[in-house]
Parts: sequence; C-alpha cells; structure tokens
Amino acid sequence: MKIDIQTEIPLAGCPAEMVGNVYPVRGGFGARNGHVHVIISAYDKVHGCCRYSGYCTVTVDSDGDIVGANNYAQHYFDNKIPMAKVDGLHDVHLVMRSL
Repeated sequence: MKIDIQTEIPLAGCPAEMVGNVYPVRGGFGARNGHVHVIISAYDKVHGCCRYSGYCTVTVDSDGDIVGANNYAQHYFDNKIPMAKVDGLHDVHLVMRSL
C-alpha cells in the first residue's frame, strides 16, 4: 500500500471560493479540544463611505456539533492554509419567516 501525499494546495482565488474551508481553532479551550472554524459565507459590504469585508464562520467541535459562530475580517485567513473543505454549503437555502 502507498499513500499519495498531495503537496499542491488549491488556495482560493477570491473570498467566495473560501466558503467551506476548514481551519483549526488557535488557542484556548477550542484548540485543546480539537475545534475547527468552517467558513460559511463571505461578505463585502459598503455602508455610507465605509467598506467592510470578511467571513462568517461556525465553530465545530470534535463531535461535529456547532458550538459557536464568529465574524472575521477578510485578512484574518490570508496566510492560513485550510485543513479540509466542507462541500455543499453553496446549496444551503434557509427561509426566515415572521412569527
């Protein structure tokens, strides 16, 4: 048996391509317990004269349960290499309705 170790890492060309990327949590309780960040959306907004862009993530524990959510500025993930990819996030369609 031989394991094919692929050294070419397909880095995202634009923020939208980063949706689904998985990164380890750095530091604290999450790092000690194997939590990861999953990018679930990328945004680029202009409000008045201010532009802000970044990513929304969910934090997932080692059992696969969502245990948190965060927003990060776009530059936060610039020099980080993803450890995995979650497929199917672009197909998720949620519906918000009034109560």
